Amino acid sequence: MRITVQGSTIRCSLDGDPRFEATDTALTAGRIGFRTNWGKSVFDDVAVTALPPTPPAAPNGLAASDITDSSITLTWNAVADGAVYRLYRSSNATGVFQPVYTGTDPAHRDTGLTKGTTYYYKVTCEIGGVESASSDAVSARTFIPFPGVPTGLALAKIDSHSAELRWTPASDATSYRLYRGAQPGGPYAPVNPVNENLYISTSGVDCEAAPQTSYHYVVSALNERGESAPSAELEVTTPNRDTDLVHNAGFWCPESGAAVIQGHGGSVLQVGDTYYWYGEDKSHNGASFRSVTIYSSKDLAHWSFVNHALTIDSHPELADAKIERPKVLYNATTGKYVLWGHKEVAANYNEAKVAVAVSDTPDGHFTYLGSFRPDPDKDGVGDESRDFTVFQDDDGTAYLIASTRANLDLAVYRLTPDYLDVEERIA
Repeated sequence: MRITVQGSTIRCSLDGDPRFEATDTALTAGRIGFRTNWGKSVFDDVAVTALPPTPPAAPNGLAASDITDSSITLTWNAVADGAVYRLYRSSNATGVFQPVYTGTDPAHRDTGLTKGTTYYYKVTCEIGGVESASSDAVSARTFIPFPGVPTGLALAKIDSHSAELRWTPASDATSYRLYRGAQPGGPYAPVNPVNENLYISTSGVDCEAAPQTSYHYVVSALNERGESAPSAELEVTTPNRDTDLVHNAGFWCPESGAAVIQGHGGSVLQVGDTYYWYGEDKSHNGASFRSVTIYSSKDLAHWSFVNHALTIDSHPELADAKIERPKVLYNATTGKYVLWGHKEVAANYNEAKVAVAVSDTPDGHFTYLGSFRPDPDKDGVGDESRDFTVFQDDDGTAYLIASTRANLDLAVYRLTPDYLDVEERIA
């Protein structure tokens, strides 16, 4: 015979066969008697086994509401009178959940949280000292506050066709929007939307200004919650074109077009009375190759976009690549313009190659010839080539100067007479 007690419920079984069930909160071991329809029986030294109580059902209906940048309210359906609830929180759906509330109210406001953060919650209930399993988890993300208003709007650089402005960072801003108006107090229109991806820091540029014209600028801050009110207004007057100078640092604007000059890591080649600027296009704010741009100028102060020397469509190898520091030389013997660049795959810097392309004109579309490691020893391995430049001597001999051996060495190579390959390592 086996007698078990679970809470106040008594169950009796004989040879594993259940015989009866009764209720008695004071049952103890010892002599126990049973009365049946056929009489009564007494058993001595009967052991009573106490089984753990059945856990209560887990609470349901857990939900998050009334969310701010630092607090979340959690509510759930009540289970029964006398239930004690425990609310658990984690910053990871599969992480460790820590208790944040114990009480009898089926609701809790969780405070002191970090803005813009996702939290995960579970709840249990305890009845008679026994805790239930956890409810299904719910998640909620605290808000990012609306951005503050930028201050300190000021002029950083100006010429006849552009104005660069700077401002003090605004709280909780992830980007900014620059506006321009023709009259004090507006109306204002966004400045150069094509350049907005550049305004993640505290500066912006208007590339579509006209000479000797007054403009009124304001700037606002943005984040996922929305846009702030505008800053205080700044009035700016552009000068006459004849007064333009070459400015170091900051954004450069072409004489026509809204987009800033994309001439990163570039070089300048003079052909007759015209200067050509070859550079990397980084308008996508990424390291991967997009194009090598060409701009031209007569005075080094005013530049106009001319062409793309190379694009991702110039050769299949350029679809997944980085082409950096483009340099162009003119070969008087062949009549060709030869472009050299630092070549890598888009994902890393493991290739350490040079790339070569040629054109019949300084402003034409260049034909991509391929990439390789300089191999003056002809051993099939070649030398790493990373940061580099090219140099053309007065006698027409051209040289490649490149960092090599994981940037530990600087090597100098003489190029072949057609400038398309390396002939000899000379230093």
